[in-house]
Amino acid sequence: MSLVHTFPTLAGPNRYLVTRSGSNVRSRVVPALVLLGGVLGGPFVGIVGSILGAALELDALTALSLLLGFFAFLGSTVLAWVFLLKGSNDLKAASELWLRGNTSDALPLCHRTLGRVFRADLRMRAFYILGLCAEANGDFAEAADLFSIAYESVPAMAAPKWKRHGQCMILSHRAVALVALGRLDEADMIVRSASSLFPPVATNGIVDVLTDDAGFGAVGVSTALRDLEPGRDPRALLTFASVVVLSVRGMVREALELAAREQYALAAGLLPREKALLAAVDARSRGLLMGGPMRSPGAAVAYDAWAERVLDGLSRGQNV
Repeated sequence: MSLVHTFPTLAGPNRYLVTRSGSNVRSRVVPALVLLGGVLGGPFVGIVGSILGAALELDALTALSLLLGFFAFLGSTVLAWVFLLKGSNDLKAASELWLRGNTSDALPLCHRTLGRVFRADLRMRAFYILGLCAEANGDFAEAADLFSIAYESVPAMAAPKWKRHGQCMILSHRAVALVALGRLDEADMIVRSASSLFPPVATNGIVDVLTDDAGFGAVGVSTALRDLEPGRDPRALLTFASVVVLSVRGMVREALELAAREQYALAAGLLPREKALLAAVDARSRGLLMGGPMRSPGAAVAYDAWAERVLDGLSRGQNV
């Protein structure tokens, strides 16, 4: 059983996967029809038409069938590559919009990619960016679901080192979302899984050498995993998620020690709202360690709204 699908996150459709026109873009049926319709349908039309033309002794039918089959095959192949390259550019733009806090304009770009592109690598990145948008908006149930889908969409043919890189980041985000939902046991399991994926020393085995195509840009299957969050250090993100989970699980001393040990990575690798949450968790951990209140009166003004939403989840989980 998948580690990310132990329990369902949403009872109904994820609204971040629904376009403005009301279409749900989670399925690959439409992109598959666009791609395979011509790739398989073209040769089929050519073969059947040729057989009928030969049987009826109609050379024109044979020629027309072969011509239609060829152009159907060629057209669908070209269209698939156009959608692939356009989707890669759309996701790059969506990632930049998310980073600037403009999630509303990032969503349609991800939806367009999911509605057109069949390849798993770009679909995985689109799900991931949608998860980041949901997380930024404080919609943690949707975010956890989207990170789960992204994890399941990681392409099997990607280079192992980039698969570990991407899976570690996906699981770290999902762990924080689960904490915000008060689902602490699942968050603990997820962050442990992420830790097992993160090697203490960067590795580049023979399989990585043979399968690493990230340098080929949009053509490479591993590129989307490498570029999930360009410049983001998975070590900082994993440490952040681990500190949050350790604190809420009552292992406050370990949480403080880990944060202190990785303080430079955390300082350089976290977003402002994540740093605010880390500061809140640090204050909570110190309060618990010293036997005082979890948060002193009035301390909430130091935290931003997003961090407060996660802290509410910590409180719910503490009372479960």
